[in-house]
Amino acid sequence: MPTEALTPALIDALATVVALVGESTGFEAAQRGVSELRKICGDTVYPTIYELHSGRLWLVAQAGYTGVFDGIGLERGVMARSITSGSTIFVADSADVPDYLHAQPGFVSEVTVPVGEYVFSLETSTPLTEEVVEPVAGFTRFLVGRIKAGMEETPTRQPIARALGPMVSMMDREAILEYAARVAATRLGLDFAQMVLVTGDKPLSVVWRNPGTWVEPRTPDEVFKAVYTKRAYISWIGSADQLQLGWDANLGGVLFPLLRRGEVIGGLVGAGQNVLDDADARDATAAIAVHTAACIERATLELSLSDALMARSRFIAAVSHELRTPLTAIVGFNDLLRTNEDMPLDERREFLEAVRDNSTHLLALVTDILDVARAEAGQLRMDASGPVDLMAIVTDAITYVSPQARSSRTSVVVTPGPEVHVLGDELRVRQIVVKRDYPRDRSA
Repeated sequence: MPTEALTPALIDALATVVALVGESTGFEAAQRGVSELRKICGDTVYPTIYELHSGRLWLVAQAGYTGVFDGIGLERGVMARSITSGSTIFVADSADVPDYLHAQPGFVSEVTVPVGEYVFSLETSTPLTEEVVEPVAGFTRFLVGRIKAGMEETPTRQPIARALGPMVSMMDREAILEYAARVAATRLGLDFAQMVLVTGDKPLSVVWRNPGTWVEPRTPDEVFKAVYTKRAYISWIGSADQLQLGWDANLGGVLFPLLRRGEVIGGLVGAGQNVLDDADARDATAAIAVHTAACIERATLELSLSDALMARSRFIAAVSHELRTPLTAIVGFNDLLRTNEDMPLDERREFLEAVRDNSTHLLALVTDILDVARAEAGQLRMDASGPVDLMAIVTDAITYVSPQARSSRTSVVVTPGPEVHVLGDELRVRQIVVKRDYPRDRSA
C-alpha cells in the first residue's frame, strides 16, 4: 500500500471492522477486531490491545507480531505513558521518541488510545498523519465496549486456555506469578490472591487484590506451610484455615500447591466474599496450577541455560588469554634467539629452557580444556597430595613475561624471600599465579 494512501485507507478500514465485529463480545470481539483490521490493511499495520492490571499491561489481542509481549511494565514506552496519563498519544516518527519500545524492527508511526483499564495501540511500518487519531480513538471505544459487554455477560467464563496462553511467552518468573494470581482471582471470584514460589535463590511472593480489600498478605513461609500441609491439589478452605492465615473466618477461600515432579515448589492462597465453587471453577483451578508450575519450570531452565552460556563465554575468553600467554613467550624467545646470533651460550640455553617450559604450560592448558569437560560431567579431581613451593612458581612465572618485558624495556625483578610451601594442587596454583587480565563477571 503506498505511503500516501495508508491514512485514508486505514480510516475506511476502521469503519469496516466495526461493522464486521458487530455484536461480538468479550475477548472474541477484541481478537476479531485486530485480526480483521490487519487483514484489510495488510502487513503495514500492527494492532494490539492490552489491559492494565496489578501495575502491568497484559495482552488481550494482537495481530501481525512475530512474538507475544505480555506483562509489560509501566517504566517506559508509549503505551505505558498513554495508560498512566490517560491521554491519547500520536507518534509520527518513532525515531523522535527516546523511550520508544520496538517490539520488532521497522515501526515508524504509532497511535495509542487508553479507555479505562484498556489501551489500544496501532503501530505501522508506513508513516501516518494525525488525521487517523480520532477514528482510532472511536474504534478503541467501540472495541473496549464490546469487551466489557462480554465480561458482564460471563465475567469468569473466558476459555481458560486463552486466559493462560500469554504465560507461555513470559521469561520472568515474577511476571508469571503475577499473571497466574490475577487469572485465579478473576476465575474464582477472589478479592485477594497471593502466589508464592520457594525455589531459587530467594522466595518470590506476589499479591493481587481488588481495590479496598483489607486482607493482608502472609509471608512466603506461611503460604508454603498452608499449601504443603493440605497436600491437596485444590482445597476450598474454611474458617479454621482462614484463622490459621490470620484472616476473617467469615471469608471464603481457596488454596492450591504448585507441584513439579511431585515436589511442592510454591502455591496460591486466596480469599473473598463470594468465592466460586463449582465444576468449572475447579477445572480452571487445576489448569492454572499445572500451567503455572510448567511455565515456572521452563523459565527456570531458560535462566539456567542463559547462566551456563555466559559462564562458557567467560571460560572461552579466559582460555584464549591463557593460550596467548605461552604462545607469545615462545614467539618472543624464538625471535630473540634468531636475531641475536652472538648471544652467550648460557643465555641461549636459558631461553631454550623457557621455550620448553612455555610449551609444557601450553600443553597443560589444553589439558585444562579437557578438565572443563570432566568438571561438567562431575569427574574433575584435584591433586593436593604434596607441598607446593610458591617462590619457585613465582620465579617460573617471570619467564613467561620476560619477552614482553624486554620488548617494552621493562625490568621484572623477583626479591628472594623465605621458602613458603603450601599443601595444594601445583598445576592449579601455577595457573593462578600466571593468570592476568582475565575477563571478569562485573555483576559478581
